[in-house]
Amino acid sequence: GGVATAGTIYLTGPAAAAGAIVTLSSNSSSAVVPGSVTVPGGASSSSFVITTTAVGSSTAAALTATYQGVQQTATLSVTPNTVQWISLNPSSINGGVTTAARITLSAPAGAGGATVGLGSSNPTVATPPSNVSIPQGSREALGPVPTAAVSSVSSATITATYNGSLGAVLTVNPADANPIVSLVSYPIAAGAYGYGVAVTGDTVRL
Repeated sequence: GGVATAGTIYLTGPAAAAGAIVTLSSNSSSAVVPGSVTVPGGASSSSFVITTTAVGSSTAAALTATYQGVQQTATLSVTPNTVQWISLNPSSINGGVTTAARITLSAPAGAGGATVGLGSSNPTVATPPSNVSIPQGSREALGPVPTAAVSSVSSATITATYNGSLGAVLTVNPADANPIVSLVSYPIAAGAYGYGVAVTGDTVRL
């Protein structure tokens, strides 16, 4: 819901020179159609725009076309816009660092935008804001996810909720979890080693 789609009228044969005016109707406010569509003279089909509105649950709309007393009905299923994807970048960080959650909807947000709720399965480790706003016409938003210092590797599932929920796992490491490069000295014999490297005693000269 909240996006437009197209419908097409097909006649059994070409319309007369003046064209054929086909009456349209819908039994649901979740799918709005124009009152009629004109099939041009000599043509046997014509398309029209169906405007859908946001829905909280899947809704079936019956769309009816009437021409010369004959009716044909087709059903359009209007589904709620929901969270299609949530990702964390990075998804593994040291405690005390903030990562970013990217939330993607299944369709662009409708009028007034969309407010997506955020939560954490382990708020002592990772605490996102309670929600993020996705502007009208957009499908994505970013939300910061601050983390706390930890003494051992911990995890938290960050969940986005909008007509359904999806989660992504964040791994939080102790601050000293990154490998430390150590410098170790070894005795080396004097001499020339090529590429402009020469050793005199224990000193390497470039």
